[in-house]
Amino acid sequence: MPFLDLPDRQLRMYYTINPRGKAAQSWHVHTSEPPQSTPLAEGKPVIVFIHLTYCSSESFIGQMSDDRLTSKFNLVFFDSRHHGRTTEVPSRKHPHEPRTTLQEYCDDHEAGIKALGLQKFALVGEGFHGGRIVVELAARMADKVQAMLLSTPGNLEELPEVKQMMLKDFMDGFESNKNGKGDGTGEVPMPIVHVVQDALLGVRRIRLPEREQNYLNYFQTRCLSFPHTTTLQYFNDLLCKPRGW
Repeated sequence: MPFLDLPDRQLRMYYTINPRGKAAQSWHVHTSEPPQSTPLAEGKPVIVFIHLTYCSSESFIGQMSDDRLTSKFNLVFFDSRHHGRTTEVPSRKHPHEPRTTLQEYCDDHEAGIKALGLQKFALVGEGFHGGRIVVELAARMADKVQAMLLSTPGNLEELPEVKQMMLKDFMDGFESNKNGKGDGTGEVPMPIVHVVQDALLGVRRIRLPEREQNYLNYFQTRCLSFPHTTTLQYFNDLLCKPRGW
């Protein structure tokens, strides 16, 4: 499997170029058969893809297998820190201690792009995660970025009072079984999880059911371990800080 060793970022970053192979069967958990990477094709423009939260580069399976893209472009995919096959060196005990900022994610991807020697390219970012990273990279690397496409980047321009109302609703829902409330299990009610899923990933239902269920299981497990302060910071960053993560 192709990796970039980035010692200045303390990161071993997974990437794939013009991938070929069996489609992945999960979003956030890597499979035993990753897409096979092939060299850049001379003369073809380059598109760099950055995935959404809780996913990996393999969430772009549709693009990896689309002849309209593969016949005309070089396709480059990265797994972000805490996602897919990318690993920290040394590894943190918990990915949110300390939290990784938007700037750090951008530093990682900028280092990866430079390590591959990409001179001119377009950027595609999906969701809160990929969308914000792409916008920041386009500003940083304006002399190299030829185009930018954002897919469901989130409602970044909601009025402050709307964001605060959404934050309260999220917090009330996520903690409805914690701190002596509800059934005391700490689990997030599934209707609330589905609301967050729609907010973060969009309401499209074109993905495989197994991937959706894997996401729900993973998100539920992560939220069980979140104390109040972490949950509050998490959703406050998502909803109320356009440049935060």
